[in-house]
Amino acid sequence: MKLAIFYHHICKAAEETGRSIPEILHEMKEEGIEGIEFNILDAREPVLSFLKNEGLAVSSIYAYVPVYNGDAEEGFALVDRACAVGCKTVMVVPGKIPEDMEKAEALKHSMEPLRRIAEYGAQRGVTVTVEDYDGKRPLFSTSEDMLFFGNELPELFYTYDSGNFYTVEDPLSAFEALKQKIRHVHLKDISHTAIEGCADARQLRSGDMVYDVPFGYGELPCAEILKRLREIGYKGYICLEHNAIAMMNANLLAVRWTKNIDQNL
Repeated sequence: MKLAIFYHHICKAAEETGRSIPEILHEMKEEGIEGIEFNILDAREPVLSFLKNEGLAVSSIYAYVPVYNGDAEEGFALVDRACAVGCKTVMVVPGKIPEDMEKAEALKHSMEPLRRIAEYGAQRGVTVTVEDYDGKRPLFSTSEDMLFFGNELPELFYTYDSGNFYTVEDPLSAFEALKQKIRHVHLKDISHTAIEGCADARQLRSGDMVYDVPFGYGELPCAEILKRLREIGYKGYICLEHNAIAMMNANLLAVRWTKNIDQNL
């Protein structure tokens, strides 16, 4: 199992503790983190040198690419950036569908640019993925949305996000639907009850108020998800994700829980 964490989690932990980014990277490396996930805007020096010094990899890079407008150029730039830093996986984030566009129209308009981006990635040795989202008017909000593209585009793959499915779909059912093309993983957890250090509650599309908590500390079937990842022979990065006030503590809780469960599966 290769564990990763988001770069913005590292930055927030450094800010709240008064420590440097290299210090936080070093500690997370000591805890078992092997990769760092970046927004395309952050995947640059000097932080890339910090990673190299610690023997950490760039696990994935994501960028906002509004494919529903028919343009693939920002997706090509994402693939190029990944190649430049030695990263083998990227995630296209379409963002919110404009208010004046119906979802069916957005899905239709997105097919061709996603095909071009995915094929360009394959040509350059980079796996292009998309994931589900739980915000307002997302292009992908269910496994059905993702399969709409994945079934038509052989070079497009999936980032499985455990927490985002919670709003509209059972995370395990979604996993089973997508498992043949899962190439990257984001693992987060959700609770209806606050724990120390978590951020304020947020409202789901269902109307439920929930808290984002470190992976393994909420209500999602976290151990079962890890078990199923092992069963399908998943060898990629597992990126732990959470929203917390006490970010460093959340980072440590998620990493330690995940490693402990993995060792006992």
